Amino acid sequence: MRLPWQKRKLGLLAFVALLALIASAEAASVGWSAASKWRLYDVQPNRLYDVGQGYAYNPGDSPQCYVMDVGYIYNQPEKRPPEGWLRFSPGEFCLEGGQGVLVDIDLYVDPAIKIDGGLKGDYFAFIGPCTASEAGVSIGACAASRLYFTVGK
Repeated sequence: MRLPWQKRKLGLLAFVALLALIASAEAASVGWSAASKWRLYDVQPNRLYDVGQGYAYNPGDSPQCYVMDVGYIYNQPEKRPPEGWLRFSPGEFCLEGGQGVLVDIDLYVDPAIKIDGGLKGDYFAFIGPCTASEAGVSIGACAASRLYFTVGK
C-alpha cells in the first residue's frame, strides 16, 4: 500500500516527465512549405536541373538548426538517387523561433557514380529539412516532399 506522499511523488515525477517530453518535442520541430511532389522527366547525366524551392521554417519558440536531407522508402521499386546528386542552397542553417529560409533545390546526375543496373531508370527520394545538431548532423524530426525523376528514357 502506498502512502499519500508517495502517490504525490509519483504524480509529480509523471508530470515532470510529461513536461520534458513536450519540451523535447517542441525543440525538435520543423516546418516545410513546398510542392508535395516534384517530377522531372528525361533527366540527362552531366546537366544541372532546377527542381524548385521550398521554405523551411522553425515553428517553435527556441532556436533550432536544420540540415537538408534525402530519404528513401524501404524496398521501393524506384532506384535511390545518391545524396550527392541533390544540391541544396543552403544545405545547413539555424533559425530562431518563427524564422524561415528559402531553400533552392537542384539535381545533378553525376555519371561517375555507379548505380546498380546502370544510370537509366526511374528514381525516387524524399527531400526536405531535418532538425540537426549544430554540427549539421540530422538528429530528429523531418519534413519532406517527394521527388520523382527519370534518367535517360
